[in-house]
Amino acid sequence: MSMWDKNRDKPIRLLSVCHGYPPYCGGAENAAAFITEHAAREAGITAMVVTSTIGGRLPRHAECNDVDIHRIPSYKRAWTRHTVLELGLFFLSGWLHSRKLYDALQPDYVLAHFTMPAGVLAAAWKRRFGTPYAVILQGSDVPGYQPSRFRLLHGVMRGVARKVWSSADHVFAVGRPLAALAGECWSGPIQVIPNGVSDAWFRPHDYQPRERLTILVVAQLIERKGIQYLLEALSLMQADPSVVHLCGTGPYQEALRKQADALGLADQVVFHGSVDADRIRELQDASDLFVLPSRQEGLPLSLLEAMAAGMPVVATPVGDIGRVLQHEQNGLIMAPGDIEALTEALQTLSDDESLREAYGKAARSAVESYRWSTIWGQYREVMFPHQLPA
Repeated sequence: MSMWDKNRDKPIRLLSVCHGYPPYCGGAENAAAFITEHAAREAGITAMVVTSTIGGRLPRHAECNDVDIHRIPSYKRAWTRHTVLELGLFFLSGWLHSRKLYDALQPDYVLAHFTMPAGVLAAAWKRRFGTPYAVILQGSDVPGYQPSRFRLLHGVMRGVARKVWSSADHVFAVGRPLAALAGECWSGPIQVIPNGVSDAWFRPHDYQPRERLTILVVAQLIERKGIQYLLEALSLMQADPSVVHLCGTGPYQEALRKQADALGLADQVVFHGSVDADRIRELQDASDLFVLPSRQEGLPLSLLEAMAAGMPVVATPVGDIGRVLQHEQNGLIMAPGDIEALTEALQTLSDDESLREAYGKAARSAVESYRWSTIWGQYREVMFPHQLPA
């Protein structure tokens, strides 16, 4: 008799594990929250989370949106962006607290967000307690992704990743290119389920007439997001000076400030830092278009959220962005680092308000099928095909 048969009359106790969880900021961490919260709405599931106190900044226990959140102590110097050492310390803390956590939570199934450290921890728990698990690949946890950041670790990462994926019941990836990259070091099955977008973002975009083109960027301030190309393009535009709202933090912030100063854009670029969803929605309404000129992505939440809000988008076709953004249908696409094409795209949309509005409406329609309720349903069908009512 299987575990599911024995517990058929009880809710499935689903435990999500992620090194960060809201209010910690991060696209993948927010995705973990949306998936877990939708699971919690299922009549047959009790949803729980194990995450970090973010260096003691957050309480050890909380309950939010029907999710029972358990935070383990883990060193964290800054509020955003984990270092490799900090990720390792989260795994160590999870291992040291594993017996206590298991006894308290009694999980039936573990959903690990990222191969490392959550997937490594889930694999260790499976060996120790026999609990089945699945892992969601988000990008930086796949060997070969972000080589400039993880080059020295790739050899070790490959061996660890293969072990984590091989012992998992299911391996998911948020994009096809990411699944293909993972396939270079592991031949097992990987199911692609994209990130989603919350219902709260689906609302009419405000098309107030503005004297200057106003651009919104929501991203970590790191080099691969390509914001440096946007600043170069702005300096080349033959139009009234544009305004750029940059929402996010990261190690590339000072370099971007210096670049803006050198290009004479200091008065046009506003660094907002880390902001909450309500503030981002306000800035969406105060902006004409969303720009994300990344060199590498999966399927970014910020782009989906902008499209859901009816914003026209200018972006690169990296990762799975091309699944939702079609050139000259619901936005404009240019190759990563192509400053001339980016300048032309910005100029085109700056000159044509009706085109911006048309692209915005088409963008919203394109992401209707990416609502988190639909995305969670795809995970549910794979992980619990027969255990929950239809």
